[in-house]
Amino acid sequence: MIKPPKEKAFLVGTEILSQEDQLEKKQIIQLCFRIMSLVPEKCRQLWHMYINKDMNYRQIGEILSRSEGYIRRQMWVCRQAAKKIREKLLKKDKHI
Repeated sequence: MIKPPKEKAFLVGTEILSQEDQLEKKQIIQLCFRIMSLVPEKCRQLWHMYINKDMNYRQIGEILSRSEGYIRRQMWVCRQAAKKIREKLLKKDKHI
């Protein structure tokens, strides 16, 4: 007979998450939202087109009247900005 785990577990997709894992996942999601709120609007716009609208760099460039290379570079710049913001947020949270 299989015994249930001592702590509550929840099924998410095909994974079973413990309360601790759920908390960690929730914190990661909150961090992502904080980062997204702090990156420049142009980054949010590019990511929205790339992720939500499933567009490639060429398609985004056509809509924004920019070259594919320019969009590729802007995406890199946006990733770097998000990484810096993430580092600052995590460093700030450690001092609390």
